[in-house]
Amino acid sequence: MEHLLQREFDVNETHKVLQSPINIYWCWGVASYGHIEHKGLLLKVNGFLHKDYLLISLGWDDTYIVSLLDSKLQVVGEPKTGIYFDMLQYTVDKLIETK
Repeated sequence: MEHLLQREFDVNETHKVLQSPINIYWCWGVASYGHIEHKGLLLKVNGFLHKDYLLISLGWDDTYIVSLLDSKLQVVGEPKTGIYFDMLQYTVDKLIETK
């Protein structure tokens, strides 16, 4: 998973962004969350499309990288890159909850 982590960022601030509006965040069924060396926000989710882990990291170009992980924390599919701050919640929602 180290190859997905590029630079440090304020994980708590990013978590707050995901919670606004809160009803979308609740739909993801977030059971727990934490950070990985202040370089990644890890969420345990129970969405309609994805039911394991989600990792959000910040790239060197100041855009977010969103990766879906399985129960063994292995990457599922191709990580989504180039996500700007204002599109983060929408992107996460499309990956784990809605088609």
